[in-house]
Amino acid sequence: MTLDMNANVTRYIMMKCAKDNPAIPLASVEEIIYLQQPTRGEDLVALCEQIVKLFPTDSTALYFQATALGRLQRYEEAIPIIERAINHYKKDPDLKPSMLQYTLGSSLYHQGDFEKAIDHLNICISFTMISLNTVTHGT
Repeated sequence: MTLDMNANVTRYIMMKCAKDNPAIPLASVEEIIYLQQPTRGEDLVALCEQIVKLFPTDSTALYFQATALGRLQRYEEAIPIIERAINHYKKDPDLKPSMLQYTLGSSLYHQGDFEKAIDHLNICISFTMISLNTVTHGT
């Protein structure tokens, strides 16, 4: 998966701001750009945590938070967050269920829970195959 997480976080924040939500805790677009630097991982986690506080059942916000934690190898913290994202998932054109399952499977793998990791990675593959079948056969 070649997701540019920082760009996605930026896009997500801008979408939330565009919906006239003054609660988004950002001073400026410059701050978003600053947080995109690879060395700003802890700041990105903090930003994602603030967004999740505002939108606690938003799967995309939870996904970004879990992925930011994963980038810092904080898998133990990421796992329950990505599980929440899966539990609250609603059809979203920007977030595929396969991405959630992949993130959970990857985090479980890094924690050494290989059986559960394989289960979630297989679910990811099945979602991907269903998506491919829909695109190629229109079913």
